[in-house]
Amino acid sequence: MARGRLSTLLGKATAVVGSTLLTLLLMELLIRIFGLYPCLESQEDALFEYSGVYGWQFIPNKSARYVAPGESETRVKINSAGMRDEEYSVPKPPGKRRIAVLGDSFVSNMDVESKDVFTELMKKLLPPNWQVLNFGVNGYSPAQELLLLKDKVIRYEPDIVVLLIYIRNDFDDLAGSMDWIKGYKRPKARRAEEGGIVVDLAPTSPPEPPATAGGWGSQSEEEPLSIKNLHTKFLLYHFIRDRIFYRFNVFLMPEVRLCSKHPSDETRLSYSLMEGIIKEVYNFTRKNDIELLIVTAPTIIQVYDTVYWAKMIRKYGLADEDYDLFAPNEFIQKTCEDLGIRNLDLTPLLRQRAASGEQLYYRHNQHWTREGNQRVAGIISSYLRDSKLVSPASQVSSLAGDVRK
Repeated sequence: MARGRLSTLLGKATAVVGSTLLTLLLMELLIRIFGLYPCLESQEDALFEYSGVYGWQFIPNKSARYVAPGESETRVKINSAGMRDEEYSVPKPPGKRRIAVLGDSFVSNMDVESKDVFTELMKKLLPPNWQVLNFGVNGYSPAQELLLLKDKVIRYEPDIVVLLIYIRNDFDDLAGSMDWIKGYKRPKARRAEEGGIVVDLAPTSPPEPPATAGGWGSQSEEEPLSIKNLHTKFLLYHFIRDRIFYRFNVFLMPEVRLCSKHPSDETRLSYSLMEGIIKEVYNFTRKNDIELLIVTAPTIIQVYDTVYWAKMIRKYGLADEDYDLFAPNEFIQKTCEDLGIRNLDLTPLLRQRAASGEQLYYRHNQHWTREGNQRVAGIISSYLRDSKLVSPASQVSSLAGDVRK
């Protein structure tokens, strides 16, 4: 009888284990079949090449697959001029007006399809005689964007230049505290003795040994398959990990340094360099009779502060009174006010939309989602019309109603 009961228990246990394994296998198949978890190897490294001026740049006419694991998968196409955009003639066609948008990966926006990038959506929200040119390049600092403005953008005869400053890393990138593309050194900004800003160009020759385009950081060889890492080969493992561990965890972010009421010397320097670059961009655009708009792009922590900032304060035992989460934004606004530059801070309106439950940022890579791009397109387009930089459109796409609700 004891043997019979043991055999019954073993049979039930085997059935439970078998059915559990079968369920997990079916879930794994469903994730793969329906693409619930983007898992293909990303090819974004192949989109970049060395530049003796900017450090790196998009390769003209290059196309590659971009994958942010678990969040997005897109096809990125670069035009013949090295822009993630359609083709444009040089110079500007008769009767056309142009808006040139400069920035980093928040402008190039690889996480969404090209049709969903905010610059593309702006074309539908503005009068048809206005063209919106996307000059965004991943990892670029405002110093690199200044060089791009003087070297390339000016040839397209823009009527308006929009410089998008991303709070998270643009302050740090100005001083060249870290290089973005593996092996490629970025141009660095520094204060000149007479008080102005000097941008030291990138090295005149590529790194040795010659590096191919890309490489977003140190890459180690793939670990040999073993019992210990077998689980990492299943998408179900990553699917559950990303939606449980990462969703309820938060890591120490640059906001802690940038928003401190007791900044370090390095942080003070980055603020000073940002002020200097804004002045240089303004002086150049004014000299060339171009309207300038500085757009401040907040981080996910600034927009969803009740979630991410609150968690960071608790996790790392920070004193909330020692920080001003919006100090960088206020600094940019004050700099623009002193110079008479138009400044549009996206933060207030994005916070409103976030409070209503909209997911404007991807949780992991923290770039704008498709919905986030829609909101940004609506905010900037409305500002351009309301400030009379762009004449009101006689007809506006139905998308305008969507993004301005």
